[in-house]
Amino acid sequence: MHFLKRLDNKGVALITALMMTVLTLSIIMGVMYLITENIKGTGSRKSYRNVLDASYGGAELISKAIIPQLFSNISTSVLKSKFSTLSPSFTSSSCLRNKMANSSNNWSTSGSSCNSSLNPKIGTDMSFELSGADAVGYKVYAKIVDTVPGVPYSDASNDAQLVGGGVADNSAGTATEMRHYQYRIEITGERKNNPSEKSNISVLYEY
Repeated sequence: MHFLKRLDNKGVALITALMMTVLTLSIIMGVMYLITENIKGTGSRKSYRNVLDASYGGAELISKAIIPQLFSNISTSVLKSKFSTLSPSFTSSSCLRNKMANSSNNWSTSGSSCNSSLNPKIGTDMSFELSGADAVGYKVYAKIVDTVPGVPYSDASNDAQLVGGGVADNSAGTATEMRHYQYRIEITGERKNNPSEKSNISVLYEY
């Protein structure tokens, strides 16, 4: 009877040791899972920030360098040559000028029909390749999806803006009508070797 009692104690100790081992392994596996998921999340956030910065860079390039030159009647072929280091691609000059000068409701009846999809990768107006921290870089697609012509700042026939005449200038001023436009531009940036890493931004731009 004494022998059976000692055997029971040994069995309880074995079961307790096994339970502690399973519990310890579960805690270790949980910690490893949390560490792995944290590393994945950090990598994903870093990748997203990089591609988001590429989209913002594309927006700045379009608003500060491209659109003002298009208003100066510079053709897209000339712009393609100017920004050749970015491997640019443009839709036709007639389509871009149609989008820039007419309400989106009139694009189909204003000389050059343009794609009105909200996806900047469908009927893209312009695209660029921007370099990144590594040698891969990013591809940026941009598209004007809506145009709202604004009311002229002054009427050329009544109380027009005067250009050329001032306090210290004796030359006669010339009347000019200062028009302005509002554009909604959709921009998609994506990693060249992994298009699943991408960001989409909408830009409201007034010229």
